[in-house]
Amino acid sequence: MIIRGFLHTLAEIQFGTLREYSELMEKSIKEKSEEHVQELNALADEYPDDMKQEFWDYNIDGLHQFYNDYPNLLRSSILVSCITNVEKTFIRLLSDLRENSDPIPVSRNNRKLVGSDIEKVVQSIGEIIDLSSTTDSKPWKDLKFNIKIRNRVIHSNGVVHPKKHESLFKMIKEFEKRKEQYIALNQHHEIIFLEGYSEQIIVTSKNIVNNVIVTIQQHEKLKNI
Repeated sequence: MIIRGFLHTLAEIQFGTLREYSELMEKSIKEKSEEHVQELNALADEYPDDMKQEFWDYNIDGLHQFYNDYPNLLRSSILVSCITNVEKTFIRLLSDLRENSDPIPVSRNNRKLVGSDIEKVVQSIGEIIDLSSTTDSKPWKDLKFNIKIRNRVIHSNGVVHPKKHESLFKMIKEFEKRKEQYIALNQHHEIIFLEGYSEQIIVTSKNIVNNVIVTIQQHEKLKNI
């Protein structure tokens, strides 16, 4: 119980750090973007009208970096860090349960377990403790979706090929239709993380860790009554 509480606290601290970092960097990028536009506008005023278009064409890549590349890089790094935090916490949690619980959950390397390491841990623990309150929840569905997104960021630099990854491609296209849109694909099938994405993945990841650990702690309390 003490170890589980310790793991919970460590995960919460990391999520808090990621939130603070994300908010700080989002603010910084936005401020620098505005400063850059003001500087370019001042420079553009020095050019004759017939050269202004050429000026903006020349500087478009710099604007794209501030308004697209930098925010996307930040948000994708927050995604990877969040999933890593959940994964690391759950692997340690399973290790503790395998050492200190009865019955003993199977190893995450057991062939009957499928999916990512996070999913395998939840399946393993779920065989001895009812985790349906987690696995039936929207945050769990969202987390599995984001794990797929993380994999594409890591393994294909954020490209989701419409044929090779048809299922995920369709999921993102459906997501683009939502009122609260956090993610999209550009014309090159590259993942674009929109404003608000970082907060969404932090909250989702935090909820899953909280739900799983609290469920385990409640199960053990009832068992010891």
